[in-house]
Amino acid sequence: MRTYIFLAILIVIIGFGKAHAVEEYYLTCDPAKLQEIYDRYNEDIYIDATLTLKGRTWQDVQFRIHGQDTRAYPKKSIKVKFNGEPFLDSIVEFNFNAEYGDKSYMRQYLSARIMRESGMQCFNATFARLYINGEYYGLYLMIEQVGKRFLRDRGLNDEGNLYKASLQNLSCLSKWDNIELGWEKKTNEGQGTEDLAELIRKLDVEPDSTFYNLTHEIFDYNQMINFLALNIVISNTSTYYHNYFMYNDMYGTKKWYILPWDMDKTLGAWWPGEQYNYNSSRPDNPIYEKSFLIKQIFNDVQNRIDEICNTVFNSNHLYPIIDSLITDLKPSVIEDNKDKIADTTVWMGGIDMNKYFIGSRYTELNKQYPIIPRVFRVDPTEGTYTGDIKLVWHPCTFPEDVAIKYRVTYSTDVYLLDSAKTKWINEITDTTYTIPKSELKEGTYYWKISALANGKDVDGYDNFNKFTFKNGTVLPCQITQNTTLTKDGSPYSIDCNFEVTNNATLTIKNGVELYILNNSQVDIRGSLRVEGTQSEPVIIKSISDDTTSNLVRVFNGNGDSWLKFADVKDIYIYFLTGSGVLIEDSKFNYEKVVNRYTLHGSGCSSFNFRRSSLTGNGTPLPEGMIMTSVGNCNVEDSYFEKIIDPVEYMDVKSGSIKNNLIKNSVDDGIDLNGSNGIVISGNQIYNSVDKGISIGNENFGSAKNITIERNIIAGNSMGIGIKDSAEAIVVNCTFYDNNYGIKCYEKNTGFGGGVITIKNTIFANSRTKSIDVDAKSRATVTYSISNIDYLKSVGCLKADPQLIAPASKNFNLNSNSPCINAGDPTSPNDPDGTRADIGAIPFNNQKAVLVINEINYNSSLDFDCADWIEFYNPGSEDADISDWYFSDSDDSHKYLFPKGTTVIKDSFLVLCRDGSLFSSKFPNVKNYIGNFEFGLDAAGELVRLFNQSGEIIDSLTYDDKLPWPEEPDGNGPTLELIYYQLDNSLAQSWKASYTLHGTPGEQNSVFTGVEDNYTLSGTTLKVSPNPVEGNCAVEITLESSEKISLGVYDISGRLIANLIDKQIIEGGQHRFNFNASALAQQLFYLKLEGYYPNQGVICVPVVKIGK
Repeated sequence: MRTYIFLAILIVIIGFGKAHAVEEYYLTCDPAKLQEIYDRYNEDIYIDATLTLKGRTWQDVQFRIHGQDTRAYPKKSIKVKFNGEPFLDSIVEFNFNAEYGDKSYMRQYLSARIMRESGMQCFNATFARLYINGEYYGLYLMIEQVGKRFLRDRGLNDEGNLYKASLQNLSCLSKWDNIELGWEKKTNEGQGTEDLAELIRKLDVEPDSTFYNLTHEIFDYNQMINFLALNIVISNTSTYYHNYFMYNDMYGTKKWYILPWDMDKTLGAWWPGEQYNYNSSRPDNPIYEKSFLIKQIFNDVQNRIDEICNTVFNSNHLYPIIDSLITDLKPSVIEDNKDKIADTTVWMGGIDMNKYFIGSRYTELNKQYPIIPRVFRVDPTEGTYTGDIKLVWHPCTFPEDVAIKYRVTYSTDVYLLDSAKTKWINEITDTTYTIPKSELKEGTYYWKISALANGKDVDGYDNFNKFTFKNGTVLPCQITQNTTLTKDGSPYSIDCNFEVTNNATLTIKNGVELYILNNSQVDIRGSLRVEGTQSEPVIIKSISDDTTSNLVRVFNGNGDSWLKFADVKDIYIYFLTGSGVLIEDSKFNYEKVVNRYTLHGSGCSSFNFRRSSLTGNGTPLPEGMIMTSVGNCNVEDSYFEKIIDPVEYMDVKSGSIKNNLIKNSVDDGIDLNGSNGIVISGNQIYNSVDKGISIGNENFGSAKNITIERNIIAGNSMGIGIKDSAEAIVVNCTFYDNNYGIKCYEKNTGFGGGVITIKNTIFANSRTKSIDVDAKSRATVTYSISNIDYLKSVGCLKADPQLIAPASKNFNLNSNSPCINAGDPTSPNDPDGTRADIGAIPFNNQKAVLVINEINYNSSLDFDCADWIEFYNPGSEDADISDWYFSDSDDSHKYLFPKGTTVIKDSFLVLCRDGSLFSSKFPNVKNYIGNFEFGLDAAGELVRLFNQSGEIIDSLTYDDKLPWPEEPDGNGPTLELIYYQLDNSLAQSWKASYTLHGTPGEQNSVFTGVEDNYTLSGTTLKVSPNPVEGNCAVEITLESSEKISLGVYDISGRLIANLIDKQIIEGGQHRFNFNASALAQQLFYLKLEGYYPNQGVICVPVVKIGK
């Protein structure tokens, strides 16, 4: 017994020294390696070590220097990870933070504790005494790592996406962020970052008027308010531009959460009276800035601050905690000779500053609210300018009844600090300032606006703005001959009333920027031909304050006009010509409130608008595209949002409106008047203020012979309104959550009612009535369904149509839907060959299967064909994939395959991001389709193919790192599947293509296939069956006696099994059996090697299928 006690005492004395209130941790490592990582502190070099705590030792441990700006300090922070046995509570990683810049040692500990006690999901922090190789390295703060375990412990789903904002000013949730450099993905690393990119996009584009609603939609709102309020209370100024996490709980609450990190610069670290709205980041973080800009959010933040300061952040609560820490930490602080605390007086001074801040903060905040200017909006500048630069901002409206002045700062220095490059203009009382071009040299400029009142200032949102100034080319006021604008002379500007005469064509090539200034009007009496590309669109932009903005008119000239890959902003284009007009792959964006049509075609022989977008500002002005007296007009595969009457036909002789997405129209979605023979099909029309589709008269006579088929019309005041003797047929449409599904009525007295025939159509959740017909109108309804009304006609049903998830815009039919095979029996059969279904999307009874077969996710720089992905149909029948869709890890990213899309049996279909670019590189490939907008992540991501019912047909997560082939990452080859029956979710099933740039639309170059025999010099090796599921027969034929070996090898060349080992075998045919069922490999090789008299090797690749 005495011996036992003595040994125990000796262990305490030698191993751990005297007892402390702070736990002691012992790292043991190679001293030379330790010196190396201290010498090379800026590198993330892990070294092997052991860690001991309370007599227990963990063997398989590594650690490295940790931190960003703090690595150069003498006392360095350390990250520890456990490769073998986990640490306590299954922890596999944590940090020892040196807290070198905090003379109190307490700021981060207290801030994390305040966060947790206020209900915030925050890391745990405990103090630790750290020894390395027996030497006391000082007092540290042990910080819990934020990762999967952290999420689970806080009741969050660890399968969500967790991102760390790691690089200053590139991780602000701003449109200026560099996701690849500024953000670290901590979970699901191989599945892309599209959800973060989409979050950033939404925060950037959402108007202030609806931003409050957006925060409730995409965030856990109360958690967001708590985070904002706590950071103001503790004065956490070293966040929002780095040092925080974003977590997307996409499989749980489907909300985003903001999580704190690295809070050593809090509690008045910079200044105890720090402004509540102080921001040290550029660019601005929209969550932070808009919390002050949006009154409802700021009120909620202030209320939460009151609650926090009345509960956990006050001297009554925190001073006792601090006093207890003083007792516990004092010995460790005194012994620490690696910090910058000379003595306990310095330490206590830091603690007293913390106490002062805590005791005065709430009072200070309430003093600041009434006197400090509030954030205000700044109108951004975009692109390149050639003339004077007018900076515009919205007034700062608080504090009220105080004279607010503004300061303009602009510079070629991105930080706005270099006095030799920066200019400040003070005492501005207006909300505009014009920088004369005479003061500018060519280059990029950065600028911000500050508001000043009561001796305080605040920057406008956003405080990071830039423009490029170039002298460029000023176009003459008249062009009389064919003229081509190229990017060598860009940007071009028009600063007068400009004319192209009727014998001339103006051609604008890719990469050109054209600015129309100061209410200049453009008349093109010849032809206009805009020829951009996806990578280098043509930008045409208004720089004008005039409320009528800039009008471009194209008159009868010398041929057709077209716009391809054009990016048009606040330019109104009227085609007043008898020639044809083609608009493809272009964007039209209108932010100004102007009483004009955005696009107008009048008298054109044809007008085609394809794969383009038209977006407005959500007000009744300007109006959308209007076509009058056009011979043939087609609007297809395009996107429209927040604009009044986005597509309007008046007196159009023939044409179509197909496969468009129309959202949030300020009036009608589609408006037809006096047109004839128009087919409206395959559109999705959501949330129009008035009608989804309006069919009427409007002084052009009544619209006739209108066919409305396979459209989804949801969330509108009225799904379809037909009036004033107009006539239409509605076939296989789906109406959901409209006030009225269809309404037939007389609008103008004496014009008569509407006439409509309806069949095979779903009316679901109509808020007032499915079909409403006045006394002067007529409606015939057959083989349709409503869950609200009895339609009382042939083949009609009152029942739930069993849509899969209509609230999420999935209008496919469940397999038990009463709509299946319940349509008009005289209608054409559905694509699967069965009787017509009711509704826009037919249920496909065929179980077609496609395989993701080849992926081009990062083209080489010298052969940029944009992203593409290839699907293979291994079936014996053609596969109709109408309404199937392709997506990545972000559910909002969808490419919907158009109706009628078919993949021929034993053939391929290539889906392209840029069909024009793809076809220019692969002119002989015809079996391609596109464009899908979201692209493929060069760092790897999840890709998925769904059928029309939302079932996953195929999915995999590729990567650009081993064990996946690395050559396809920008080096020329593509990623090819070796054989279609292999599990394509496994890296070993793929190879880099042997053919440079891949084999789109045809058999893969690495195809291993089903050849079952190979012959060399009279010797044959045959395997059957191939592919094999269990046993296979291996047959060799020898011309004469030979010494041979026959073995089974994996794809890396490792021998799996010997069938013959250097034996002499008589000539003739020999047969062996081999059971492949136990092999883990999906691909292996049979290798026959001859030694004498014939030397040579024959290999037959064999594919294993099944389990």
